[in-house]
Amino acid sequence: MTPQPSTLEFEREPCSRCGGCGRYSYNQITGDRCFKCGGRGWTLTKRGVAAHAWHKAQRTVPASQVKVGDRIQSMGLKITVRSIEPQSDGALLFRGQTHSLITASPVEVLPVTNDAKNAALMRSFAYQDTLGKNGKPLKTKEGV
Repeated sequence: MTPQPSTLEFEREPCSRCGGCGRYSYNQITGDRCFKCGGRGWTLTKRGVAAHAWHKAQRTVPASQVKVGDRIQSMGLKITVRSIEPQSDGALLFRGQTHSLITASPVEVLPVTNDAKNAALMRSFAYQDTLGKNGKPLKTKEGV
């Protein structure tokens, strides 16, 4: 049986600063949240960072390739594109139901269905398996 993507994760390890508890050194402003892991208690390994970056790069496209109906993410904002309007400076205005986004920069096109999301994650986990501990692709023997 193939494991489902919801049970798989990018490779991670307990945070070396807080020891995995998510708390470290109390202060009045931010409390005792660990700043290295953001309070999660874990950080990605070098393999996990490389695989996550590859995963994000696979979804990133120029703004000009976005179509109506795509779900995009840029600058922390996620919208489902309902209309696209060109701007005089070459940027594009993407209108969603409640938010709008103007950008000429590449954007992430997010999968709309769970099947598409799971397929993208499985490709990323397969890529992660080809990496060494340093986050670089493993060397293969040529001609074997």
